[in-house]
Amino acid sequence: MNQRPSVLIGLVHLILGAILSCQAQEHVGVASEWKRYELGKGTFTALLPAKPSEEFKPSPPGADVPIDLYLYFVSTPNGVFGAQYAFLGEAAENWAVDATAFYDGVWKGLRESLDEGMVSSKRPERAELIRQRPATFAGHAGRELLFNLGQFKGRVLMTRIRRHAYVAMVMRTEKMELADEDKFLNSFVVKPPAARPEL
Repeated sequence: MNQRPSVLIGLVHLILGAILSCQAQEHVGVASEWKRYELGKGTFTALLPAKPSEEFKPSPPGADVPIDLYLYFVSTPNGVFGAQYAFLGEAAENWAVDATAFYDGVWKGLRESLDEGMVSSKRPERAELIRQRPATFAGHAGRELLFNLGQFKGRVLMTRIRRHAYVAMVMRTEKMELADEDKFLNSFVVKPPAARPEL
């Protein structure tokens, strides 16, 4: 159980870095044309407005439940698009089919990570959960989270398929078109069968 909240932390750290410099830095991707990218070593595809930055975080030695993370994000002047694929250790095979506890743990880890990032940046904003509910993501049963963090509105879609967890997150200002948020979140295609990616 202790490993479950950490599934999103790598993605949160990438996105936090992007949003904290959202108005001040050159952005990774502001493109005139959306394209489909194959991500997670071929485990899924998604539409993005520019080629995403990519990071791989292998599971630390000795973890109770190993989690290999593949992280992707695109920063624009009006917000950040992020995606994550996690390959979970064998213990995840025995987790309940009802993934409520898993998703609750993900929100707990997400909130704590966002708040810690704000504290370390000496910012007063804190994550506020607006709503969470069952949802369909990439054709699979999952969870949707809506939250606020200062001027940013966050939306997360996620699903777990046995040892495979897929997450998409948008953090946007009011200037981002909702159509762009929907385009990204609705574009995910998980490529069956979900197998361990080649490292």
